[in-house]
Amino acid sequence: MHFLETKVDEVQSRFSDEQNCCPDFRGYTLSEFDAYARPTLENIIGIRFTSNSLNTSAELRKKLMLLLFSVLRTKGEYTNYTGLIFTGFGEEEIYPSLIPVNISKVVDDRLRYYVDDNRTAEISDLNNGAVRPFAQTDVIDTILSGIDPALDEIHLNNFSSLFESTMN
Repeated sequence: MHFLETKVDEVQSRFSDEQNCCPDFRGYTLSEFDAYARPTLENIIGIRFTSNSLNTSAELRKKLMLLLFSVLRTKGEYTNYTGLIFTGFGEEEIYPSLIPVNISKVVDDRLRYYVDDNRTAEISDLNNGAVRPFAQTDVIDTILSGIDPALDEIHLNNFSSLFESTMN
């Protein structure tokens, strides 16, 4: 279990940035999350560890809770999410802007969402346009190449098999 504790500590160190916290989770404390999530974590530990004859120390449980809390409240695509894209003009703006928001889940009556700052776009006198991809990569590849990448792979494999069988 020492290996697991070391790995949990290693991963946890990546999520300690308070500046990178989702808006609804600012001010949300570890003790509040612990009260909410403790039964679920204990159930998971029972299923994954205890039922497999692996004992977990109180320290490891504490570290796992902190890791879950940190991942939950940190901006980033660590869980499945839905993206919403807001475009348009504000009341005082003469140029449009684009604001993408990633929304993933509700935990303890708090919505996990954040503005994807890397994809925002503001049109101005110095920036007369912006193109931002939001579809999945395979969708963009399909549009650009004219064929779904998975279908193209099947086509190439079948053609290669056919070619090899006629050569033998």
